[in-house]
Parts: sequence; structure tokens; C-alpha cells
Amino acid sequence: MSFMGFDHKWIQWIKACLVSSITSTLINGSPTKEFSPQRGLRQGGPLSRFLFILVMEGMHVAIEDVVNQGVFRGALIGDGGLKLNLQKSNLLGIGVSFQQVEEMAIITGCAPASLPFSYLGLPVGANINRVDNWNKVIQSFDKFLSSWKVNLISVGGRLTLIKSIFNSIGIYYISVFKMPDFVNSYL
Repeated sequence: MSFMGFDHKWIQWIKACLVSSITSTLINGSPTKEFSPQRGLRQGGPLSRFLFILVMEGMHVAIEDVVNQGVFRGALIGDGGLKLNLQKSNLLGIGVSFQQVEEMAIITGCAPASLPFSYLGLPVGANINRVDNWNKVIQSFDKFLSSWKVNLISVGGRLTLIKSIFNSIGIYYISVFKMPDFVNSYL
């Protein structure tokens, strides 16, 4: 991260999140002795998505450097290597009319898009202070809660599942956006 220009203090904060955590489990309602997790970040945790992007960008820059220095040579696959999947790509215009975006989309083979759109499950370009832009979070909670087979899960299992879902979905949103009071009162 220092190679990418991140401040030393910010890097220390991230390291502290990764190495200083402790946890315990509840057995019959009583907490066990605290221990440190040994496997790093939990998949779906609020920090893991952001760090994944940073790591991938750092890896990309490092690989580009060694290729440019001639230390590493990539293998060519087919007639030019990796290609964009145009069926999964969208073209978004900033400061141009949607008609111009549509014209360029026809040329490139991408689908035209406009604001707001979703990236990594988050709304980009949406007014986050509007109720309907938080509906995805609220509906996610409702969907997970209503789809459980209540009879097959113990009370403790349901509680653990609820905490897990609320942590992964809700914290992901509120780590990026300030949650309005109306959403906080619903949850």
C-alpha cells in the first residue's frame, strides 16, 4: 500500500484491523476464552471487498513492472490474449447526452448505461438520502430472513445467522454511505 501512495497512518489502521482482532464463541450462552483468528479476513466482511481491489491493483502494477523490465514474459493466448466480455460490459457517459452514449455503445458492442448504476452491490450516482436507494439493503434483510427454514435451525443458529447477515450486508453499505435516520429506525 505504501508503494501505491497510501499514508503510513492509514496503512497502520488497516494492519490493526487485520492483526489485533480477538473473538470468542458462546457455548450454552457463556463466552469461551478469547482467541485471535488465524485465517485473516472473513469472506464477505466489510473490509475484505475494499482490500481485494487494492491488492489486485497493486498486483497489476507489480506485474506490469516486471514485464516492462523483461524479468517476466506473459504467455499469449489465442490471437491477442485476454479480451473484454462486451456482453457483460456497460458504457457510461459523463458530460455527454445519453443519445451519444447509445451511439458509442453500438460501435463498441457494449450496453449503454446511465447513472445510477450498481458496482460491487453498491449504488453509484444515486441520491443515498432517498428511501428507495436503501430498499436493496432492506429487501436483502427481508429476503434472507423469510427464506430460512425456521423449523430446521435452532434458536442459537437463527441468532448467529441474523448477526452474520446484518453484519455483512448492512455494514458494507454503511461503511460507504451515511445511513439516514429513516433506515436506521426500520432496521
